[in-house]
Amino acid sequence: RARVKQKQWVEGLDSAKLATEMMVKARGKEEDEEVPRVISVLGQCHMNLGNLEEALRMHQKAERLRRVLFGEKHSEVAASLSNIADVLIQQNELPKALDKVKEALFI
Repeated sequence: RARVKQKQWVEGLDSAKLATEMMVKARGKEEDEEVPRVISVLGQCHMNLGNLEEALRMHQKAERLRRVLFGEKHSEVAASLSNIADVLIQQNELPKALDKVKEALFI
């Protein structure tokens, strides 16, 4: 059962990677509203597979793109900060996670 679940996450990861590549190619840039959403899905897949460093990298990238697209005080940025905090908790980086949660709450 766990292997089936892991296989589903790997398949989701592959699909999300392909979707990101196709969107960037079709639109010619990463600064598109859908791109950070798919990158965030990549982060979730990596987190569920236990690839925490890659999950953190993906969520940080989604956060940067969302700040460019939506500005500093937007719910999409808060969602990214929350995702980053989730990964930091898994890495036992609790003070850093708390900082991200606080930042998200003030948006």
